[in-house]
Parts: sequence; C-alpha cells; structure tokens
Amino acid sequence: MWWSSRQLLLAGACALFAACGFEPVYGPPAQDAALGPVTLIAPASQEGFAFRESFEARVPRGAGTAQRLEVSLSFKQRARVIQRDNSITRFNLTGTTKYTLLTEAGEVARTGSVQSTTEYSATANAFATQVAARSARDRLARDMGEKLALRLAALGAGS
Repeated sequence: MWWSSRQLLLAGACALFAACGFEPVYGPPAQDAALGPVTLIAPASQEGFAFRESFEARVPRGAGTAQRLEVSLSFKQRARVIQRDNSITRFNLTGTTKYTLLTEAGEVARTGSVQSTTEYSATANAFATQVAARSARDRLARDMGEKLALRLAALGAGS
C-alpha cells in the first residue's frame, strides 16, 4: 500500500509539471508558433549576423511566400565615466532596431523599434577596449533580436 501511494504522488507531480508548461532545462528551445514563418532581411554585418541568429532561434525561418521582416540596426556610444585626467574608462552603448513587417502580399503589417543598452569598460590596452566594444555590440544585437521576436509574438505579428 505504501508503495502505491508513492507512485500516485509521482504521477500527480508529473501531471502538475505537464500542466504548468514545465520544459526540460537542456531540451531544445520552443519556437513561437503564433508568429509563423518570417523571412528576415538584416544588415550584412557582424551585428546583423548576431541579430539574425538570436531572432531565428525564436521564430521559424520563412520559405517562399512567408512574411518579410526588414530591420535596420543603429548604435550610439556615450562616455559614461570620465576620470580627472579626461580619460574615459566606461562607455554606455545604446542599440536601436527599427523594423517593418510586411505581409505575404507586400503590405505593411507592423512597424516599430526595439531598444537596448549595455556598457563596457575601456582599458589602457587599445586592443582590449576594441574587443570589449565589439562584444558589447554583439550582446546588444542578440538582445534586440530576442526582444523583437518576443514583441512580434506577443502582438500576434501580422494579425
């Protein structure tokens, strides 16, 4: 009898986890089916590649007559921490993605923008500062790709 109550408890826990949307930590990420396939037109740059990679991890890639999403990325850098000797040791980087979602017929379904910010440190070594700046731009592009995918899925994309 004791063994059967343990099995019942285990079955109840499995049913509870299945009902709440539990998914395994190491499983493949779920794609947002509400958005549907989208053909992404992103800039041909390192940041554009990072944006595309992040966006397409959430949204299925379009084929043929899918919706088309045109994006443009822009970055603005600002000195954040300036020392007494006028050297800059920290930068604030703001990224903006402007997007236009076109339907299969070519009509504008949705337009807007997504913004994200990050910071990076400057060092005495110019190469290390360039690597930190490049990494910050990459992080921003990935974050904006994720934000845009989530926004379009939440708004229902073309509906």
